[in-house]
Amino acid sequence: MTVHSKAVWGRARSFRVSGRVGSLLVALSLALPPCGAGAAAPPLDSITVQGKKERAKIQKDVDRFVSSAVMHYWDRPLLRWNTPVCPLVAGLPREQGEFILRRLSQVMRTAGAPLGPQTCKANFLVLVTSAPEELLEKLLRKRPGMFDLHDGMGTVKHFLRTERPVRVWYNWEYGSDNATAFATAAAITGSSSPSGAVGDYPVLPSSNSRLSYSSSRSIDTAIIAVDIPRMKGVNLGQLSDYVAMVGLAEINMDKEIDNAPSVLRLFSEAGGAPAEGMSLWDQALLRSLYGTRPENVNQTSNMETQMLDSIAGHRSRD
Repeated sequence: MTVHSKAVWGRARSFRVSGRVGSLLVALSLALPPCGAGAAAPPLDSITVQGKKERAKIQKDVDRFVSSAVMHYWDRPLLRWNTPVCPLVAGLPREQGEFILRRLSQVMRTAGAPLGPQTCKANFLVLVTSAPEELLEKLLRKRPGMFDLHDGMGTVKHFLRTERPVRVWYNWEYGSDNATAFATAAAITGSSSPSGAVGDYPVLPSSNSRLSYSSSRSIDTAIIAVDIPRMKGVNLGQLSDYVAMVGLAEINMDKEIDNAPSVLRLFSEAGGAPAEGMSLWDQALLRSLYGTRPENVNQTSNMETQMLDSIAGHRSRD
């Protein structure tokens, strides 16, 4: 209303008007509130209290989201990629496969994950199939060393036999060569010598501090099997972003997200996954994972602080 009043009266002073129009303008000016008038603004301290309450609620939701989404270990750092990621998609028409690859690359750049060059050895493997158990068991027979046994053979059997729309296996190392990643890629592509290279995996020196782990954990290979019959109602963008989330971070597949808009809810019975795929919360989680020091024992807390600042800052701009 104030802007309209200024525009009307600015024009009124520029032109001669009839008595009837002039009377109408005078009446309009008396009816309109003066500049800056209107509903009384709430006191500053009231705004501050509301802001603090909103931030406290977001902080609580962020804590729950991180606790539910990411696998935590009392004696190990969080798992992530510390060396270049080279994605490969198998089992889809070329156009759809290239769409997923572009989306994965975009998510990795935004998150700050190390993305390999265009010519590299595949270590982020997305297998789209109508018979995931059969395919995975065949790969295991053909390449028995493709699954590392950090947590025992039981975890391998669980991965092979547990029915999920999307299942994920991570090979990880504190420090190793790339034999496992190369063998896995060769088994899938049918090539005995995949092109490109992936750098060596770092082993961080012991800091002799209770505030730091002696080394970081790096994903060596991610094997992601997508069950086509379970993809009803899922668009390609959602699937791409879901695959990116579970491939770039060690997601707890046995817990449901119930307090945040996340693509991780894509296959939840309650639903709630964003139609566009990855949400602000998902992006903040990945950025914080790759934006904090993995060997720091307070990494989870630091991640939550970064996520809180990002989400609260975005809401304040809205």
